[in-house]
Amino acid sequence: SRPSAHWFMGGVFSFASFSHAAFCMEELILVNPHMPLFHQRYAEILYSMGGADNVEMARKYFSQALKLNRKSSRSLYGFFMASTALKSRKDSKSMVTWAQEKLLVKTNVGSWVAW
Repeated sequence: SRPSAHWFMGGVFSFASFSHAAFCMEELILVNPHMPLFHQRYAEILYSMGGADNVEMARKYFSQALKLNRKSSRSLYGFFMASTALKSRKDSKSMVTWAQEKLLVKTNVGSWVAW
């Protein structure tokens, strides 16, 4: 089926061309916008591409993945990493703190060193 082909190609292209992988994931999101894994994978690709605009978009897609699946540690960690990378933005510190608290609860770790 076409969605499974896009999923496969998104994985293949992520090793060769981030822009092609991103396109495949965008197509999957259009086909099924309620699938948190598609948003999460797209965010990971954007984050890997780098650059402030891509990282900002990655944070938004990690956020959407978390809205669709609140139990996803991977999406939560991605949100944390993207927010940390954008620490110069005025709202990022509160987002980092929020994600850090959620991760601490999930992993039962005592504390982290603040950034």
